Amino acid sequence: MGRGRALEILLGADDFPADLAAEYGYVNRVVPAGELEQFVDTFARRIAGFDKTAVTRIKALVDVESLPTAESYGARSNTGDFGNAGSLSWCAKARTVEGS
Repeated sequence: MGRGRALEILLGADDFPADLAAEYGYVNRVVPAGELEQFVDTFARRIAGFDKTAVTRIKALVDVESLPTAESYGARSNTGDFGNAGSLSWCAKARTVEGS
């Protein structure tokens, strides 16, 4: 995703219609509301029928190949800056203070 689109999405904070969400790659597919429950049920049952070890290993492989590392965000663990780990720590602390 380019910088312009990223800024539009993050700063605009708009809701997107299904077709635009699909175009942006936010969703894998658009299913009509009346067909959603049947689609999800069929898909979930199909995956549930696969070997559990195979599913676990496939998910792990996809995670390794597709998820960014903390280093790619320039994270510095618990520094309080806005790197990945720092901002996550800050969010957790902020929720704790607000929830107290």
